[in-house]
Amino acid sequence: MVQECLMNFGVAPTASECRGSFIKLTWLRNVKHGITLTTHETMEHYTRCHIMSLFGTTLFADKFGAGVHWKFLPLLRDIPRIRTCNTLIFKSLCLSHKSMILRWVLE
Repeated sequence: MVQECLMNFGVAPTASECRGSFIKLTWLRNVKHGITLTTHETMEHYTRCHIMSLFGTTLFADKFGAGVHWKFLPLLRDIPRIRTCNTLIFKSLCLSHKSMILRWVLE
């Protein structure tokens, strides 16, 4: 978990910033608010912190709403690939929407 945090956020939580298999959301918020968005790498760290916070609060909240399970860390490894996939999905949706509009106009 420490290695994944270092890779994803540039820092790792201490034992007091974790609760069992969960990373405390307060630690994630503090890391996110402490990041200065000056380089591409820091922007990716900020994005990963934000996504991880969403996992812990909105998507997969635990019953206390205070932590996020570390098992989601590997999902954040390849942010550029996610961006590429989203671009392809967006382009596909635009094309299908255009063809739907064209069919509607031609009818």
